[in-house]
Amino acid sequence: MHHTSFKYFIKELSLTLIFFIQIIFLGCSQKDVKMKPFQSQLKEISTMLVVNDLEKSEKFYKDFLGFETIESIEQLRRLKRDNFYLYLVVYSPPTDDKPNVTLENLNQLDKTNVNIIFRVKDCKKVYKELTNKGMQFLAEPHSPSWGGWRMFAKDPDGYLIEFEQPE
Repeated sequence: MHHTSFKYFIKELSLTLIFFIQIIFLGCSQKDVKMKPFQSQLKEISTMLVVNDLEKSEKFYKDFLGFETIESIEQLRRLKRDNFYLYLVVYSPPTDDKPNVTLENLNQLDKTNVNIIFRVKDCKKVYKELTNKGMQFLAEPHSPSWGGWRMFAKDPDGYLIEFEQPE
């Protein structure tokens, strides 16, 4: 067998084995298995918050929420907690790759459009731990009508921080 043909045979055999394993263990057919868009190129998913005071926000996310700073430049901090990355920036004017788009903090005292959710095992334990560290919550842990528990705090810029305990 020619070397190229052998490599092709091994590749096809490998794909067939993968689909066979998926059918047996996952109960799905070959046509059900789909690659997500740009899956082979994805490295991480992050979000960016525009903040008024970079140092104050960085301290909040590190001290209360356990993030670590992995990049620090003049107007930007890149934080990480487990597999979640968070960028903090003060302002970002339009650029060649995002023309006519400005990133700025538009929060008002009682309005925000961001809610960062931490799913936890026990809201009441998290509440006790974080209030002991000085974090202020909007209310004590609450059990909504659909079940589980949740509680909310705000970061220094008014973004909602939710702790959610599913049923």
